[in-house]
Amino acid sequence: MFGVILLSLFGIFIFHQFYWRRLHLPPGPLPLPFIGNLYFLNLGDIDNQILSLKKQYGNLYTLWLPSPAIIVGGVEQLRTVFIKNGDKVAGRPYSFASEALFHGPYGIV
Repeated sequence: MFGVILLSLFGIFIFHQFYWRRLHLPPGPLPLPFIGNLYFLNLGDIDNQILSLKKQYGNLYTLWLPSPAIIVGGVEQLRTVFIKNGDKVAGRPYSFASEALFHGPYGIV
């Protein structure tokens, strides 16, 4: 009985991680639970990896670092996202890195 409950909870967790969280986001590489896409990113060659992902998924895709980060990679997409829909992307999530580098949640990385 305990095994069935444990297996059910594991199934719900996997469904949530691999389907439900990605449902309304742009396509991107499949993330692993808890670490996202950090398993295949090489920080020494991140620019070439971002460009290869852009070729594979298009100008708008999602990277999980381990929370989702939407990558916008084209001029038209940048205009659409930041000018036409600026009110939807105005809120900046808290990030320790942006706090340390920019002294607040400022800028576009």
